[in-house]
Amino acid sequence: MSNTGLKGQDEALRELAFGAISSAYANLGTVTLFNADIVTITNNSDTDIYISFDGGTNTHKKLAAHTSTVYDYHTNDLFRIAGTQIAIKDNTVAATTGWVVAEIEYS
Repeated sequence: MSNTGLKGQDEALRELAFGAISSAYANLGTVTLFNADIVTITNNSDTDIYISFDGGTNTHKKLAAHTSTVYDYHTNDLFRIAGTQIAIKDNTVAATTGWVVAEIEYS
């Protein structure tokens, strides 16, 4: 793949501590400001979480406790559109430690 000369940049980190994670969706920071090429979500809490990319209207993904995942949209010439609200909730088992963060990369 050739280098397109685009500059990779990061949005501000989005984070929720374990006490803010419940069985109701909570926004993981603010909406994305730019079209996201790569979204990394790390679940350092002690409970599995559900992830929504539409602010909690629908459940899209599940992420096990103490794991992370990388959604690489850029490789397939895709992106997650600016204005996306990431929200998370637990799987009915309350977290007692940890945090969840989202890292957003764009070009």
